[in-house]
Amino acid sequence: MCSPRARRILLWACLASSVVVSCIYNVLSLSTAASLIKATRALEGGGGRLWRVPAAAAALGGVSSLAFNLASCIVLLSKLAERCPSAVVALSVASGMLSVFVLLCGVVLDGFREAVSSQLEAKVSTWTASSTREFASASAFAFIAFVALLMACVLLVVFRPVVEAELGIAPAQPRAAPEDEESPLPAQRGAIQMRGLGEPDDYGAAYGAHGYYVPASKTYENGVFNYEGAARAYGPGAEPGAGGAPFPSPGGARGAARSPLPSPRPR
Repeated sequence: MCSPRARRILLWACLASSVVVSCIYNVLSLSTAASLIKATRALEGGGGRLWRVPAAAAALGGVSSLAFNLASCIVLLSKLAERCPSAVVALSVASGMLSVFVLLCGVVLDGFREAVSSQLEAKVSTWTASSTREFASASAFAFIAFVALLMACVLLVVFRPVVEAELGIAPAQPRAAPEDEESPLPAQRGAIQMRGLGEPDDYGAAYGAHGYYVPASKTYENGVFNYEGAARAYGPGAEPGAGGAPFPSPGGARGAARSPLPSPRPR
């Protein structure tokens, strides 16, 4: 396995080469689209409508690739990624989708390559041999840009921890299960109140059936009501100051008149 420094160098070298290839494709595709638009205006009749297809493919491919390059540079070179933990995932998804779109644009341009040399170069004066070579270069670089963008997508997925470390994005930490919480769940507290075993307050405590104040730490163990523990710690026979001293119930006689504690449920 390569070292982290080698992986970092490989990652940024591949991303830089992908950006360079995309920039070359942007220039060629936009220039080809401008030449095709001029040629379609020079054609008479309905023959110029057919050439709107490669012109639109070249223009859309170049504009989409240019927008992706600008967005990726803003995210990777600025501090925007620190406030957006999913920026690397968004870049990888956008790179994969753009690679497929650029491939489709290249297929459309490649389908008109022979028609360009046989019709436009012969019928349109503004279309020269250099324009034909430029069209062929734009078609070829569309496939090269497809490979470069797809490679960038794979690298962003594989080396995602490296990219997040470079951008200063903290890795996501899974939330631990609340196993040590002393207060019961709201559903359990409601069930206890419905059975008449206590009146839970805001902090999960309850008033025992004999009229003594029972904290949640003594009556609940892992979210289950501890009947025996509460009876032993806060029963009528407990001595004051012996670790389970009873306290008078705020309910007074109403708390003392409650039914005795039921037997524990079998587990």
